[in-house]
Amino acid sequence: MLFTSCKKDWTCTCTALGTTTPVPYTKLSKKDATTACDQANASYALLGGSCKLD
Repeated sequence: MLFTSCKKDWTCTCTALGTTTPVPYTKLSKKDATTACDQANASYALLGGSCKLD
């Protein structure tokens, strides 16, 4: 049996300083999108914000 990862479009919603910003990721596996959103979360955390993968 062969397994392939499903690549699709994801949105990482980031909020900081009272502003919400959608960050689109296109044609990524969920694992890759999660990694990218986690990296964005680390940056937004410096501003007191956070990011969540939708």
